[in-house]
Amino acid sequence: MAAMHLKSRVRVLDAFRGVAVAAVALYHYTYRWGPHDGPDLVHSSLDVSLFSFGYLGVDLFFIISGFVIFLTLEQCRDVREFAIRRFARLYPPFVVCSLVTFAAVGAFGPPELKVGMADLLAGLTMHGTYFHRQFVDGAYWSLVYEVHFYFWIAVVYFGFRKRFVAAWLVFSFLAVAVQLMSARFGGLFLGAFVAYFNAGMGYYLRYKRHRLDRESASLLVSALIAYLLLWWGRGLFVGLAVAGMVVAFELFLAGLLDWIRYTGLAALGLISYSLYLLHQNIGVSLLAALDRTPLDGLPALLIVAVAIVCLATAMYFLVEAPSQSLGRKWVARLRAPAAAPAVEAAE
Repeated sequence: MAAMHLKSRVRVLDAFRGVAVAAVALYHYTYRWGPHDGPDLVHSSLDVSLFSFGYLGVDLFFIISGFVIFLTLEQCRDVREFAIRRFARLYPPFVVCSLVTFAAVGAFGPPELKVGMADLLAGLTMHGTYFHRQFVDGAYWSLVYEVHFYFWIAVVYFGFRKRFVAAWLVFSFLAVAVQLMSARFGGLFLGAFVAYFNAGMGYYLRYKRHRLDRESASLLVSALIAYLLLWWGRGLFVGLAVAGMVVAFELFLAGLLDWIRYTGLAALGLISYSLYLLHQNIGVSLLAALDRTPLDGLPALLIVAVAIVCLATAMYFLVEAPSQSLGRKWVARLRAPAAAPAVEAAE
């Protein structure tokens, strides 16, 4: 019953993912590549002023990540299991989506979105910018911080398991100090996004323990301090949007958002990783191609949205879900007792 309850409640997080990926996609499709911000690749008659803040969907993704990765760590016996789970979850879909994006944009994308073979090969490390290469898709920048988060939280968790929260708080404040001194070196840790990761971790402890205790409060306070130090000055609307994320998690913990898991947002959240990997360059290329037809504005946007969702759904069922299944089987095999040697000993 506890496992079923956990699964149903985490479906709310899938809906949050759906909100986040929809916000990011709308930002890219209407504002980022339109005449308002950057190259004018997409011409639309839509009023896109609200969508100009859609990039904050990434901030929400990072909060969700802090929650889910803490949960995952507690289900892993050792760092090897954690590495297998994360590798199976992230890397195979990333490779396939990178190849699909590279081929599709190379075939019909605008010159501004095309990259070379060296960029592709470097990008398959998930850290292509370390080799002074472009991302295959600009949206992949956030994966760098995700991987850094996985690395550092695994080091701290398995190194200080009994005192993990205290050790993580020390690491967090060191990361904030480095970020304040040098954003370049701060990126090697968690950059300014430590605030969001810590918030998610604090919410996970509150969710697990059904109360606000010293450790969860410490993580949430550290998130607030990091946010004020690193994100101060982003503007009133951004602050209100982040406050809205906080309210959403409070409602989630209070059990007042269980209804959202029955909406289409939860289904969108299920495919959100593949959708995030595929949506920008391929979608913008399609929108740019539709600009040369009588379609404009909302019809073109709907056509591209449906096409990208269908592509992401196929990617989820053909690559992402099987990869996760193989990862679980790999972990189960590691946990299985060595039956053959036991039989030989009995004989």
